[in-house]
Amino acid sequence: MPSQTAGPVTEKFPKVPGTASVSCLFTWLGTKGDYAGLEAKSKKVTGWRVYTSSLTTQGRVNIVLATYLACGITGYLLWNSYKKKKAVTASEST
Repeated sequence: MPSQTAGPVTEKFPKVPGTASVSCLFTWLGTKGDYAGLEAKSKKVTGWRVYTSSLTTQGRVNIVLATYLACGITGYLLWNSYKKKKAVTASEST
């Protein structure tokens, strides 16, 4: 299949992966697409940053879990507020 470009393409950032999860996106932003140097950078991370850095596997897992937890809590709170508003409007109409 022929290339769509006429010559070499220079980009400031490499393309974002199409199926990027939250942690992959943070990793991509943090490394600017340099996945080859990721292993060396992850060894330099120490202390509590190991658990919150997108450079380490543990940090990426925690970022994803925190995102799911935040979305779940937000959804629950929105659902409860919707239920209360629906109950108030139903009691006012009768």
